[in-house]
Amino acid sequence: SAELAANLGSADRWVRHFSARLLAERPAEAAVPALRGVLRSGASDVAKKEALGLLEAHGATRVEDVAVLAASSEAGARAFAATVSRNLPQLAKLAADPHPRVRLQAMVACSYVESEPAAAVEVALSAVDHGTDKFADYALDQVVHALKPAWLPALRAGRLTFDGKAARLARFVRADGTADTVDALRSLLQAPATEAASREAFLDILCQHFGLHGA
Repeated sequence: SAELAANLGSADRWVRHFSARLLAERPAEAAVPALRGVLRSGASDVAKKEALGLLEAHGATRVEDVAVLAASSEAGARAFAATVSRNLPQLAKLAADPHPRVRLQAMVACSYVESEPAAAVEVALSAVDHGTDKFADYALDQVVHALKPAWLPALRAGRLTFDGKAARLARFVRADGTADTVDALRSLLQAPATEAASREAFLDILCQHFGLHGA
């Protein structure tokens, strides 16, 4: 397995592909240590991406495995790390990456986080701080829709804060665009526990997006 793992950095595409196929077919107890060895070595990012993908195929990915590529100086490697990660603190860092491709992949990955789906939508929306394009906007819309069964109860209970950033909340409201969001924000407006600053932000967003001056 170690010899096959070493081939993951080969300049010959056929050698890489065939070695990866054999490693995918080998028992996890034989393949996983060799693949982790590639990640911990001075191998190229190409080899490390192959190794991380194979660890994912074996169901053996750890946060520290993803962290190797998440710390790469190459945006493509960091983007690949984002596609594999299901760890919210890790995805939060990647959602703030200077490269738009990395942020995009982090947003999409948030929709697959099963442990804390309501918190995942907040992480995805944090990418708004760094600007979006048509691809990021589409991804955000899909993440908001996919995670709605988790975030709607949290929104109604006032547990979604978006770190107090109105731009994130505004983008979230626009992504959902339904009466569910309007009703939840109206309820929060009327709740005694809602802080004055939050109340003002909610009212501004409702008026801006829905023209609800009488909210």
